[in-house]
Amino acid sequence: MSLELLPTEVQCYIIRLLDPISFISISQANAHFRRLINPKQKHFAERLLALELVPEYGGPYLFFRSRDTSLRPDWSDPAWEKMRWACTNCLRLLSHKHFDNHSILRLRYRKPLPGSPAARMVTTWEQTRHIPHRNTNTEQAELDAKVSLWEAQKQRFRYFICVTSGKGHLSGDFPINNLDLLQYYDMEGFKGINQDQLDKMTQQDRINLLDQNALAVEGENCGKKRWLRKCNECRFQQDEIWQLFDETGGTRRLPIVPSRQVVFGSRVDRYFPGVSEYLNHKRPLFNAPLGLFHRKGAREQHWSMWMVRCPGCARWQELREFRFGGTHHHWKPARRGPNREGDITWDEKEITEPLLNTYRCNSCFAKTHGQ
Repeated sequence: MSLELLPTEVQCYIIRLLDPISFISISQANAHFRRLINPKQKHFAERLLALELVPEYGGPYLFFRSRDTSLRPDWSDPAWEKMRWACTNCLRLLSHKHFDNHSILRLRYRKPLPGSPAARMVTTWEQTRHIPHRNTNTEQAELDAKVSLWEAQKQRFRYFICVTSGKGHLSGDFPINNLDLLQYYDMEGFKGINQDQLDKMTQQDRINLLDQNALAVEGENCGKKRWLRKCNECRFQQDEIWQLFDETGGTRRLPIVPSRQVVFGSRVDRYFPGVSEYLNHKRPLFNAPLGLFHRKGAREQHWSMWMVRCPGCARWQELREFRFGGTHHHWKPARRGPNREGDITWDEKEITEPLLNTYRCNSCFAKTHGQ
């Protein structure tokens, strides 16, 4: 029997069980379902959030480990160019260059793990706008709310222990060595063992168990706030980027957003990528131990990339497309603030708000001043 021939109540019951992609598809099947469902913007946003988890649309999966901020694939991997994230405001799937790092790497904004509970999405559609509120004035409801709040706090602290290698907030007796504390926070792998068995575990074995616990928490909570994710342009249009005390945020006229970190052979390669290939002096084939003395496996440090919105053409571009920058790895485009001096650019100018407001991208500069 066709779904359209079923009673309306049964149709609505079935529709509420659909995933967001199927929900939008059936809403566009014919005039009957368009009238019945009438999807809103939030339902199209849910569809995009579901599509970003499909490799065909969202690209390869990104694995981020908070304990040591390791990424797979690495920032420099070409796979990043295939990845897409949903902006729930302008309803587009965009590359990482259109978002700040928090919007794609924070636990509650990150894409959920494949196959995890957080990745299984169901539409939030309801046939009527009126949803009866649960009575919260009863004693049982208040007790349930307190228990739920305590469980959430307990899970947050459990996760915090895991991503700090078992150190937590303490500087002395770390939780990783405290069996009672580990069992109190329901750490898998530590239940049912005694202190002697814990002492026999190596530090790496304990950290591996904590990593597994962190993955379990992420499987339930990863991506729960993705519906709040907005691209840089939408945040700019809603005046959500610039803040007075964020010295690296540029200005209201020329906002600056931190992006990924990449290894370059020299500062010339950082601002003019590929230029070394045309020089007689090529980039060395090994990783020079720059700035990381007395460290095993030392290698070149990463350069921070910065996305800047040009006031002239209104396009977001990397800092190298503008006529200012720094000469060392840890340089930031920090302007003069209430409590600090501004950083110095490569032409020895202090970064101030008036100076930043004069900058345009190279294309706009060439149009105004010629080649």
